[in-house]
Amino acid sequence: MESYKLPFSVAVLEPLKKVYFWFALVLVVVGLSIVQDYIFSEVRNTGFYLSESLLYNSIWMYFLPLGWLQLNLLQRTTIDNGYLRWSLYSLLALAMTLVHLLLFTTVFVSMSALVFSPSHHFSAIFNTALTRQFFILATVYGLVVWLRKRPFLTTTSHSVAKETTVIKVKVGTKIISIPQEEIQYITTDKPYSAISVAGKKYLDSRSLKMFETMLTSEDFMRVHRSTLLNVQAVKELRSRKNGDYDVLLKHGEEVRLSRHYRINWERLLH
Repeated sequence: MESYKLPFSVAVLEPLKKVYFWFALVLVVVGLSIVQDYIFSEVRNTGFYLSESLLYNSIWMYFLPLGWLQLNLLQRTTIDNGYLRWSLYSLLALAMTLVHLLLFTTVFVSMSALVFSPSHHFSAIFNTALTRQFFILATVYGLVVWLRKRPFLTTTSHSVAKETTVIKVKVGTKIISIPQEEIQYITTDKPYSAISVAGKKYLDSRSLKMFETMLTSEDFMRVHRSTLLNVQAVKELRSRKNGDYDVLLKHGEEVRLSRHYRINWERLLH
């Protein structure tokens, strides 16, 4: 079967724009912090050392990998009880704050041993970062929990602007056009993807991830490791009493919702 791909700039570069945005934002924060250190040294008439200021203010750079890690951990959280869920979220934010401080201190001391003589002590740097930055770090990781569903925070393929309105599929010697609003769901049927349309299924060689980048994020969402669902096709939800749900579609088919993707489909419950 033929494979139809979106242009490289849409399928790949668009998701990266948000990564570049957050990276640039962190660089701005680091730069402003260094300027603040310089102004402080001028006002207090103390020495200003660019290398030391740059090394210390690199603490903000760790938000990028640790924030991404926190978002992935949150996506895998499947506790139905609201109190327990938010207690876990709070503990996770606290844990990420402590990991941030420990990672920063470890790297700082390691770099200090190479650059400065004498080098800095682990306990001194950790205590300084703990007293000065703890509440800022904890607040940011708490905001990640609160903002985790906002599209500007994530860089998943759902956030890509889409222009595709039809999906072209090869059926025998023909190529048919399927309007995306007629697609109920797409599931993996290795080595193909199976597109479900009004009770019929069409096999296509493109991967589920590729379809995820092509279809509008407002209507289509990943609800299972092997399923992409059109939310407009949902008729009702049925709880399995264990955190999982099934959805009944308008054409009578049922689709399993995985708890591991609850962050995607939770809005269906409200």
